[in-house]
Amino acid sequence: MVEVYAAGYSESALLHDAEAFLSQFHQVDETELKRFLLFKSKPGGVKHLFRVASSLDSLVIGEPQILGQVKEAYFDARALTLTDPFLERLIQKTFSVAKKIRSENKNRRNNRFRSAMRRSTWQKRYSVI
Repeated sequence: MVEVYAAGYSESALLHDAEAFLSQFHQVDETELKRFLLFKSKPGGVKHLFRVASSLDSLVIGEPQILGQVKEAYFDARALTLTDPFLERLIQKTFSVAKKIRSENKNRRNNRFRSAMRRSTWQKRYSVI
């Protein structure tokens, strides 16, 4: 899966440019390519980026691999001067949201583990099955 994040004044121009680039890069007709594209804008696009970077749709919430891929793509784009102030702020916020979700999920897992250990200790102590 390939995801493209872009910012600009005209959504239709951004979408057209992304379609043209992907079509040329993958050597696929634009009409054929459009069948496989999903376009999200404004709040929907930002929410999607947050969910992807935080691994909320993954089997393991907060797994670091996807965030690592987002970071790598960001640093590559930045090195090629393909980011603007809006995307810079969006990506920085994305990193902080992903970190927060990862931290909260880790705390929940630790709390569940401690709770299970207390229950196990209590059951052994009082011979409850």
